[in-house]
Amino acid sequence: MALTLASCGQQPVEELSIIPVPLKAELQGGAFQVNEKTQLWIEAPEADKQQLQEYLAASPLKLAVAAEAPSADAIVLKQVAELPGVNSEEGYVLTSTKKGVEVQAKTGAGLFYGVQTLLQMAAEGNKVAFGTITDEPRFEYRGMMLDVSRHFFGLDFVKKQIDAMAYYKLNRLHIHLTDAAGWRIEIKKYPRLTNFAAWRSGKTWKEWWNGDRKYVDEGSEGAEGASGAGAFISSASYIPDKSSMKVSRNALTFATFSTIVAPLPAQLLLSCPSFFLLATSSNATEQ
Repeated sequence: MALTLASCGQQPVEELSIIPVPLKAELQGGAFQVNEKTQLWIEAPEADKQQLQEYLAASPLKLAVAAEAPSADAIVLKQVAELPGVNSEEGYVLTSTKKGVEVQAKTGAGLFYGVQTLLQMAAEGNKVAFGTITDEPRFEYRGMMLDVSRHFFGLDFVKKQIDAMAYYKLNRLHIHLTDAAGWRIEIKKYPRLTNFAAWRSGKTWKEWWNGDRKYVDEGSEGAEGASGAGAFISSASYIPDKSSMKVSRNALTFATFSTIVAPLPAQLLLSCPSFFLLATSSNATEQ
């Protein structure tokens, strides 16, 4: 998708391929070339700084972290108290000049989304067009639902979806964990959810729905439902931790914990038939 920037009566100045289209872009001729000598400098709270460094280290840019503030040939991420023209906590301003690229935002989430724009701009030839992009989301809720109750997915697939969503600045991953036909996530504190409520009396959902609609014990005669390796989703699979999530974990960093288990830059919602599964930390299996 290419956005051609021009005013009435003028020839197009530049083509900008960014999804979603930014709020405002003022581009000039030329581009900053990211190269093996380009360094990364971040001015932000330590937690945000560390996560952004790790995220960019795993990105195609593979930037080295500068020991001191560079004067040129740098990618600079700076968290600021005020940012004119930006009202959202997820907004940012990206400026590209001959000296490098600077992204300013009021929060870690804003810096993270600015990085996504940087990565999209540099996707072809590691070049970042000269100019200024001022951007913030039009909608607070930008999400996708993944139905893992009826369709089973491996952990790697879910991580891939999270990375893709973050790249395009979606901030809500709504995971439909379970449905009337059977419970589909393991919660160790409540074993009956998986050894009873996950098993039905009918071989197919339609037979069960049009029949007695009863759950049965795992292993009992006629028990149907989850079968085969990976049919149940381990609760730990959806909780980011330092050892397993790697790049995907970093894409989940900037969070507001409420009705969530593992957030995208804002939130990840886990849905059940009639309630939201509540958790406030990576100890979701204990909630």
